[in-house]
Amino acid sequence: MIKKIDIHSHMIPKSLPDFENEFGYKGFPKIESFNDDYSIMQISGEGTRKIKADCWDPSIRIKDCIKNNVIKQVVSTMPVLFSYWAPKRDALEVSKILNNHFIDLINTFPEKFDALATIPMQAPDLAIKEIERCKKDGISGVQIGSNINGECISSKRFTPIFQSIAENNMCVLIHPWDVYGKDLLGDYWLQWLVGMPSETSRVICSLIFIILLQKYQNM
Repeated sequence: MIKKIDIHSHMIPKSLPDFENEFGYKGFPKIESFNDDYSIMQISGEGTRKIKADCWDPSIRIKDCIKNNVIKQVVSTMPVLFSYWAPKRDALEVSKILNNHFIDLINTFPEKFDALATIPMQAPDLAIKEIERCKKDGISGVQIGSNINGECISSKRFTPIFQSIAENNMCVLIHPWDVYGKDLLGDYWLQWLVGMPSETSRVICSLIFIILLQKYQNM
């Protein structure tokens, strides 16, 4: 029987601080616990999303892993929580809260979970500090979005982040999101069926052409 490691598995805390009230402006997702089976995530401008308990409950995750012959999950946050659009210090605080949740998880269930940190990509200096902190606390890698407010991650200003990831011997998961041309892809799940594969191809080609993957081969 084949044993599997699930490297693309999103997980969130059961609840989040009221970031909108804390920071004084809107745009951050809110999570309202409805019952033990699911919560409601409210996202400004995007309505609501039903979140099942397997998004936050590790005991459910472990049972599902056993059922599907998954020996370990590498968890990462939902891209909607990246907060790249926010002021850099606020985005760093959001990242720390999400990463601390993962640090607690992997320390509690070290045989079942590894984790990928989220970082404030719009502030490379702060992102590098968070990479170093998470590495010391046992996180194995970093998840980053395919673009930062429309700017492809192949931009030179993000190179120090990739250098830090490599120097800390961490892996990186690049997640397609906020896809180019999304306003034209509103029907038939085209943002996922067409937009995300296209966005992934754009990023892969861009990173190849700037020779980043050759330069940092241990990511």
